Amino acid sequence: MQYKLEDLLAEIRNLTLSKGDTVMVHSALHCFGMPIRASKLELCNAIYKQLNSMIGEEGTIVVPTFNFSFCSGKLYDIMQTPSEGMGIFSEYIRNQEKSIRSKHPTQSISAIGRHANELCSYDSYSAFENDSSFSKLLSLDTTVLLLGASIQAVSFIHLAEESNQVPYRYYKTFIADYCDAKGQVTKKSYGMYVRDLSVNPIIKLNKIERLLEEKGQIKKIPFKSGVIAQFKASTFVDIANQNLKQNPNWLLESGKEACETK
Repeated sequence: MQYKLEDLLAEIRNLTLSKGDTVMVHSALHCFGMPIRASKLELCNAIYKQLNSMIGEEGTIVVPTFNFSFCSGKLYDIMQTPSEGMGIFSEYIRNQEKSIRSKHPTQSISAIGRHANELCSYDSYSAFENDSSFSKLLSLDTTVLLLGASIQAVSFIHLAEESNQVPYRYYKTFIADYCDAKGQVTKKSYGMYVRDLSVNPIIKLNKIERLLEEKGQIKKIPFKSGVIAQFKASTFVDIANQNLKQNPNWLLESGKEACETK
């Protein structure tokens, strides 16, 4: 399926974004099809410019730039190690000159804008603990924007899982070589609240999506074969927290589908 790039930009302009907003973008742009006469670089550049025009110089654009090779003992280079499975827009943002990447080697973010330094400065053991990048995003009343990506991609779920100490995850420490922004290599250790593979937990976030819809707290815009959606990270996390407090296994569903969040 093909589409005109301007048609996509027109739908993005229909989003409820304001000057100074912080926006966390999860993307799967291939779900929309292929833009006519536009390269992947041109597509990403156009989306970035459109979002930037809406939130202004006081706003902040954030993307996930996860890479789990550190868990396998491989060198992590904060400046050079690419994100994996996060989509072309995440890599586009990571490679921008003004982009700043957070320090966690497995679950990092990259940010451009007013709050980029604040979001990426703290070197946390877990990417979702207090004072971590994701915790700070929550305090900034961040808007989550899904460009083709499903609700399963929303990384904020790990804040709720970790703060509620869900029984199907546990802390695990990983140690490997780490190359910092100055090019200095040291051996460092970081943690993740990993899935307990002995019980093979499969989480399904459509439960949260349904509740967002019932509360009128999510805006959805169908586009070609995909969907553009936006909602507040705080509302998403609040729904998860409320239900996990009552039932720590609330998110678990049986099925053969692989869990898309990591």
